[in-house]
Amino acid sequence: MKEAWACKRAEIRGKIERYELAPKAPKPSSVGTTISGSTIMITMSEGGGLVAWAWGASRVVDALELLGTEATGIDARRLAAGSDGEGGLLANIGGDEAQRDTSGGRGIDRDGDGWFADAFWRYVDGVVVLPYDHHTPEAYDCSVTGRRVYEALGVPGRLGFSQTSHGNSHCRLPASQNAEVAAFFTKFLLGCQSAATDVMKTDSRFNFIPERWIDWETPTLT
Repeated sequence: MKEAWACKRAEIRGKIERYELAPKAPKPSSVGTTISGSTIMITMSEGGGLVAWAWGASRVVDALELLGTEATGIDARRLAAGSDGEGGLLANIGGDEAQRDTSGGRGIDRDGDGWFADAFWRYVDGVVVLPYDHHTPEAYDCSVTGRRVYEALGVPGRLGFSQTSHGNSHCRLPASQNAEVAAFFTKFLLGCQSAATDVMKTDSRFNFIPERWIDWETPTLT
């Protein structure tokens, strides 16, 4: 049942935090914010911990909610994060762990970088003792495995995967992906549900053969 996915998702998140990325600090006991022109200042009672970029993004969302749409001109219910490097980590983890409205989607994943907690490195030469297969975290947020989850939930268009070679332009979005990113903005930020976000493609040697690894059919959850 679809309702069971929320519990399973929380279980997967717990494993990711414990063994791979470290826990994301909770929301501070108090958060204050002011706005002056285009500058927003945020004050808080406690600082963030590990996975700090994602934690910081959550505090920005707090500020936007406190200030309100009239003051900022931003609808805090419809936000997007994306970048390369540490910004990519923010997009991958911050968006997943800080979702206010779970009717949204994972979004389009175009970042290939990753940082891990110190505890994760002990499994580099001993993956067989890691208490989960690494495809399990992938089902939580991205890629081919995650696509199966969204298909089972009946919303494949809420997760997109686009992989494009970009040479040395690491910090620049390839023009070939502009239309795909624009489609996600149109659907999830502007609310146009007709936008085509059913994206799953690569221009490299990405030849995943499901039959080699999966001996089951993707179910349709109700």
